[in-house]
Amino acid sequence: MQDTVRFAIIGDCHYSNKQNYAQRDCLGANERVSQIIDILNTKQLDFVFSMGDLGDGHAKNEATTLLETFQKSKYPVKFAVGNHDLVTRSEEDHMRLVGMPAPNYSFSLKGVTFIVFNPFEMSIYSRKEEDRNSYWLFRKQNPDTPVQNWPGLMRESTWNWLEESLEKANSENDKVILFCHVPVLDLACLRLAGSPDENEPLARMIEYDRLLTLMDNYKNILGYFAGHYHPGGLAIRNGVIHKTVRSVCDYSLPTACIVAIDENTIKLEGFGMETNFAYRYK
Repeated sequence: MQDTVRFAIIGDCHYSNKQNYAQRDCLGANERVSQIIDILNTKQLDFVFSMGDLGDGHAKNEATTLLETFQKSKYPVKFAVGNHDLVTRSEEDHMRLVGMPAPNYSFSLKGVTFIVFNPFEMSIYSRKEEDRNSYWLFRKQNPDTPVQNWPGLMRESTWNWLEESLEKANSENDKVILFCHVPVLDLACLRLAGSPDENEPLARMIEYDRLLTLMDNYKNILGYFAGHYHPGGLAIRNGVIHKTVRSVCDYSLPTACIVAIDENTIKLEGFGMETNFAYRYK
């Protein structure tokens, strides 16, 4: 790895022209994304990454409106699949809409491999009855697993692909960044004390233990970036930064995070409601 890799991450947008609810300003989200893009266009970046949940899930035109705003970016924009993206569209339809090469994909840049995966393959959003049934069978067979309804499960073929992608990056001496809409580490998505949902299950992947165990086999993984849990969070586990990016819809300020990776350090530059952080990994 020779050159610094710089990219920006934008959290959950939830744009909608419907009435706002809770603390979410869904209607104002599109304007804040526009402001974020204006800020990012003044930076030196390799790409911009959206953690998903473009629309709130009321209508199909929510995501298309937001995509028009993303087109203002002078840098390539890449996407992960969020659960709200799958309310009005199938996985395949959303993939085509945003230009994803596949629901699970990877790309390499300047000695870093970026791996993007979809945790909703078998979930309440699945269009295939077989996948929905597999999800509910897992829930029935694992009643003590603390989960929300939104995260789902990945197919075995995706687990195999993920491991193969990690092996390939390792063989090529690449550093690795993982992108997934849902956090995997509980400490990176702690609920705020006193919040109405503080006694609800943590907003992490259902099979978090399986993924963390897999990650422990690869010392070249630098970071795991997620959205989904709107207050955000950050924690270090076994030398890996787990960063949950704050949402766009819950805050009045344009909020996002810029990541810079060089030979020894990964740095987070936050604006809006995000803050700065640096970690020396070598």
